[in-house]
Amino acid sequence: MNVQWSPPEAPQKLKLSVDELFAMHEAGVFDHRHGIELLGGELFEMAAKNIRHETARQSVLKALIGQLPEQFAFMPEFGFRLSDADYVEPDFVVYPAACPLEDLSASTTTLVLEIAVSSLHTDLGLKAALYARHGIKDYWVYDVMGRKIVRHQMPADDAYQQIDEIALPSELPLSQAPGVTLSLS
Repeated sequence: MNVQWSPPEAPQKLKLSVDELFAMHEAGVFDHRHGIELLGGELFEMAAKNIRHETARQSVLKALIGQLPEQFAFMPEFGFRLSDADYVEPDFVVYPAACPLEDLSASTTTLVLEIAVSSLHTDLGLKAALYARHGIKDYWVYDVMGRKIVRHQMPADDAYQQIDEIALPSELPLSQAPGVTLSLS
């Protein structure tokens, strides 16, 4: 007996919308151990935050509280809906204080900052492309293990045209806030 075998079709990825993600969250699908982000319609579980991450976060928090002029505000771990298929929770978002949170968007954002210990590859790759695609003009990755900031500026399509690595400690100007610098260590 001759049976003709053909390989099965490759499984298809299920793409979700931000609204579907929120509905799943409200239904208790996720156990809240780690953050969930939606990148290009695909779910990603964020790595657990270790003491190195939290120490860096505390350092950035102190800098923002002590050095950011009153015309700017910031939100830690802000749930940021960039599109119907993209929902992220960056470590910090800096924006004009006059901008209500419900109006916060890529075009009103002054700075997005991610702190990377185990997430460096994702933050420099997938997330950098995502933020560039949505027009985030100033995106910094705090590379904790490398003791540096990887600053991304001038977004075009899915990439940044200018990427600088700045060793810490250093004073870094915010490109979208002339005259404002953050001293990070």
